Amino acid sequence: MGYTRDVAKGLGWIGFFRFGAKAIVFFKVLVAYRFLSPREVGLFGLAAIALGFLEMLTETGINIVLIRDKKPLTHFIDTAFFVSVARGIIISLILFSSSFVLPQFFRDPGLFILLIWAAVIPITKGFINPAEASFVKDLKYHKEAFFRLGLILVDVVSSILLVYRFHNALSLIWGMLIAAVAEVISSYVLLRPWPKFSFNKKIAMEIINPGKWVNLAGVVTFAEQNIDNIIVGRVLGATQLGYYQTAFNFTRSAVTEVGTSFSQVLLPIYGRIVGDEHRIRKAVIRVILPAALVMLIPVILLNTHIFQELIIFFLHDKWRPALPLFAFLSLSAWLNGMDILFSPLFLAKNHIKELTVIYSIGLVCLITALLLFTSRFGITGAATAVLVAKVLIQPFFFWRAYRMIDLNPRT
Repeated sequence: MGYTRDVAKGLGWIGFFRFGAKAIVFFKVLVAYRFLSPREVGLFGLAAIALGFLEMLTETGINIVLIRDKKPLTHFIDTAFFVSVARGIIISLILFSSSFVLPQFFRDPGLFILLIWAAVIPITKGFINPAEASFVKDLKYHKEAFFRLGLILVDVVSSILLVYRFHNALSLIWGMLIAAVAEVISSYVLLRPWPKFSFNKKIAMEIINPGKWVNLAGVVTFAEQNIDNIIVGRVLGATQLGYYQTAFNFTRSAVTEVGTSFSQVLLPIYGRIVGDEHRIRKAVIRVILPAALVMLIPVILLNTHIFQELIIFFLHDKWRPALPLFAFLSLSAWLNGMDILFSPLFLAKNHIKELTVIYSIGLVCLITALLLFTSRFGITGAATAVLVAKVLIQPFFFWRAYRMIDLNPRT
């Protein structure tokens, strides 16, 4: 049978989740940032980057393997749980240790307490039931959508209440921790089977070996998406980083949501039809053009005067220095969204190594541009560097994706 209906259904539910999630998070930003200074936002961003980088660095690719592999979930779940718990402990220990180093590197002692609390999050999330992957694996996108939306709502409500009470960045970390606890509890209440704490070396290799390139690709991608924040934080300080991250988050979340929504739906679909080149090719062609056009809508809106003034009305005038960055970052976000659209193709056809190489080249371009522009032109220079790096890497990305779908096969 064809999977057109599954794609449409999946996009509907994932789109619903993404739209709902971003609407809730947008509300969180509008409320929370009114009570936080740009410096507090910058400090939270640095703590979140440290946490996210360690999570990507130790990523085992568990979820991708569980979703893509045709073996039943029960084959992996016990060992996957063992690996997940061990990973969470490792991340927490490293993050705790980094709390004594990173505040000195970024020259802001306020980062210390945020990292201490952030270190509790990974070990908590390590106990999540791996059966969560069954939602996507079984194409039950409606359950995945409501499950994720509920967790985001817990994070947002907790964060807003805490920020209103304490007016500091630590409130956002506490909100993340509360959401992590909620995810652990709900994963056992709502899902079966429950994992056992046992380890099988052979099964672990089935998880880790296919996931090693997923891991490396994730690390490179994360570095590419966050090295600008690290350099801005180091060179210009937490306050300027707060302006930069606010503009970055507005543009990236608004523009790339289309690409992310399609990506989540297409990976399990591509996994089922991989090997049938005609169906893969047809699926890619049907998706790319409409998704690319839809992503242009927020790019246009973000660069209109009325929309920008509306943002300032809610956030207060203290955030006006972020507005000039929208033009550069929204265009780079559109290019990033195009990359995300093609990522399931690389993953399904097991071309993860090539994807990693392309992102690595992009990372080198980005670091070079950031070092040239940031110290000289400030946060505007950093935003320009992000766009320049994306433009340079796109020909490589599109060329390789084009060759994989082989639109003009040789006879």
